[in-house]
Amino acid sequence: MKKLQLFVCLFCFTNFLSAQIKQSIEDKIKTYPNSYEHYEPLAEQIKADFKTDEDRAAAIFTWIALNIEYDVESYYSKHPKSISYSYRSEEERRQIERRIHEMLAETTIQEGRAVCQGYSELFRVLCLECGIESEVISGHSKTMPQEIGRKLAFSDHAWNVVKLNDQWYLLDATWAAGSVNHRFGEFVPKFNPVYYKTNPDLFFLNHYPDDTQWLLTRYRESQFVNAPLVHAAYLSKKIEIKSPRRGVITKARGGVINVEIVTDEELNSFSYKFNDQRFIEEVNGVRVGDKWVLTIPVGNRKSGYLDIVADFETLVTYKLQLR
Repeated sequence: MKKLQLFVCLFCFTNFLSAQIKQSIEDKIKTYPNSYEHYEPLAEQIKADFKTDEDRAAAIFTWIALNIEYDVESYYSKHPKSISYSYRSEEERRQIERRIHEMLAETTIQEGRAVCQGYSELFRVLCLECGIESEVISGHSKTMPQEIGRKLAFSDHAWNVVKLNDQWYLLDATWAAGSVNHRFGEFVPKFNPVYYKTNPDLFFLNHYPDDTQWLLTRYRESQFVNAPLVHAAYLSKKIEIKSPRRGVITKARGGVINVEIVTDEELNSFSYKFNDQRFIEEVNGVRVGDKWVLTIPVGNRKSGYLDIVADFETLVTYKLQLR
């Protein structure tokens, strides 16, 4: 007896814009019905309205992210849904799993809600209907400060790769759909297209696949584990933090932490917040060559978490383990 686990993924990201998806595609998709009884009619409509694989894949991603609600009940469930089945041959196993995947995609579009596995299966099946190659990728997400420096345990997330013009691209329709407000236990929809065809070096910061061929980058597990926690604004603002690069900060020279940021963006303010603070504190950045240097006083803290903020959006979170 085998169980196909439906991963309940964790995510909490801020809002952002994207240059990856044409505005004309988003505008067209917003004229579509927000629900369908079956996925085939949606695929047919997309094929009729969009003529290239590039535009069709973007349209599929956009419709899913705009119209599928995250299943908060399953998110908080201590007993994620599973499907049990048995088989007598590898061919029978493949046939059963194919039917399960199609059933999950159908259920997702009918109910209008899912966890990450449902989002991913629906994207894959719609791509298949449009003649586009796509795969569902299972792996680890990094969404909580407590996960900084923590060894990987079990897979908790699913996303997709799509093949366009003989090249594979990474995407996450679940995280593009919005976020979970943990205080009120509700899903907050907000289309976040930065997770469509994301640069693999950035996608890697929050996603580590079980099958490392789908990293599509040179990085490896130890780098994923030891990286700081990046938030969506870090990707959308085209920011690179040069230092500290490791997520766990063990030294504060002279009682301060220096954060070095490189960006082409016009930023109005920098701030920081330790987890024991109620409000963020503004910090004056000093321009040194092509980067900004932020000097953050640590006080008497030895442990905790530090958020770096630009224009009131959290960029990155570090863990403190000061000696």
